[in-house]
Amino acid sequence: MNAKKFSDAMSELDSKYIDEAFNYKKKAKKPVWVKWGAMAACLCLIVVAIISVPSMLTSQESDGGAGGTIADAPPMVYVNDTLYKQSTKQTSYNELKDDFVYLGVIESDITNLQNNSNGNASDGIPKENFQANHPIVGAKVYQYGNDIVVEIEGKYWLYEQLAVSSIPAEKKTEQPPRIYDLTTLQREANRLFGFTAKQTLDYAQQLYEKKLLTYPRTDSQYLTDDMQPTAESIV
Repeated sequence: MNAKKFSDAMSELDSKYIDEAFNYKKKAKKPVWVKWGAMAACLCLIVVAIISVPSMLTSQESDGGAGGTIADAPPMVYVNDTLYKQSTKQTSYNELKDDFVYLGVIESDITNLQNNSNGNASDGIPKENFQANHPIVGAKVYQYGNDIVVEIEGKYWLYEQLAVSSIPAEKKTEQPPRIYDLTTLQREANRLFGFTAKQTLDYAQQLYEKKLLTYPRTDSQYLTDDMQPTAESIV
């Protein structure tokens, strides 16, 4: 093939194919720093995710299931004429459940009440029996020594008894307390002497067998009519 024929054949090629081949060659040779830069960016995202996720989960659990409370008031409950505040020192109480004495359940809360019983704006302090200042209605309450434990969503939270000086004083009238049934007897024995529920029942049974105590295994807090003369002679 002479030079003229070769030149004519080359002129017949579409110039766009030549341009595409040239550009493809340039694209194929990407700089090495581009690859390392992409890998470094992915690594930074992974590290940020590892640091952020645990802290987000911890902040959701730190309020003890309290949800919202009134203003800046700490989670508190009022049980049997005593005000308790959620303790900042929490631990696992599952192994201590045998020492709990069941008291009842939270019956009301003041988080959605605008006024208290006196018509004044709520100060965030519960004042009615088995009342809380956070939405835990239905939570079970147990006596544990001088404090109480509240079961919230399957977890036990310690509430410490507040000092008398920190509780606002108010006047109120109460009816005389009823006589003990087994549950209230166990509760008071635990509060005053630290007895477990089983210890209290054993002691009560021994006193009953010596005719020093009425039948202890009862849930009644009333005397029958035929006991009236005996009760009056004792009182």
